[in-house]
Amino acid sequence: MATTSSDHVAYQFLDFETNKKGDFYLAGYEIAGDFRQVILTPGLRGLAKELQIPLTRPEDFARDFLEGVRAQQGTVVAYSTAEQNTLMSLLPDERSLLNSVQYLNLAKAARVWIKRYKQKEFDALPPLVKSANDFSKKRHPKSLASICRLIGFDAPTDYAIGKTTSRFNTVISALEKKKHNYLSLTAVQKAKATKAIKHNRFDVESMIELLKTIRKADPKIIERATMPLLRSDTTGK
Repeated sequence: MATTSSDHVAYQFLDFETNKKGDFYLAGYEIAGDFRQVILTPGLRGLAKELQIPLTRPEDFARDFLEGVRAQQGTVVAYSTAEQNTLMSLLPDERSLLNSVQYLNLAKAARVWIKRYKQKEFDALPPLVKSANDFSKKRHPKSLASICRLIGFDAPTDYAIGKTTSRFNTVISALEKKKHNYLSLTAVQKAKATKAIKHNRFDVESMIELLKTIRKADPKIIERATMPLLRSDTTGK
């Protein structure tokens, strides 16, 4: 069970930026009130150098991150089980480490919180993206950015749900052509990099605010959405 002495000590927030194939771009995380980002692909090394963001392998980041969580007897917080699955797949032989950490699926907690306290307001929310197709319109309402509208923590206008992968891919392609000289990128390409990084930071910051709100309304919702990181229904492979 997650400790409750402090949001920033007990809970460590994590958001990976990957594509559907499982290629990594970036991780944003916050531990003890300190927000950081790590580049997870050499394809963005020019961006990492320019912005002085560390560049490391996904496996190394995952291990260091979880060792930090374990040292604080903390709980990883992420939106959905995607980060949970990612951490397990990155460290299949680190069962002891995985088993020593708790995991809070904030999306699960948010669903219960909405049903109990915010259903009317949730049903009245306008579309997150007015121009989205029918498939996306069904998925968007349950997204982190959509739900955070219920707590007055709105995404920036350039958040652009669903476009982070294409933004990173554009930057990777441009950096490759320019031999990773970030300053040689066009203004549009630099803007895509900035927006992609900003998107990741918003996701982490919005999880912090959503967790605070749900805990204040009903701490048991958070407790019941918390589980061992190493799930019993998997071998960790």
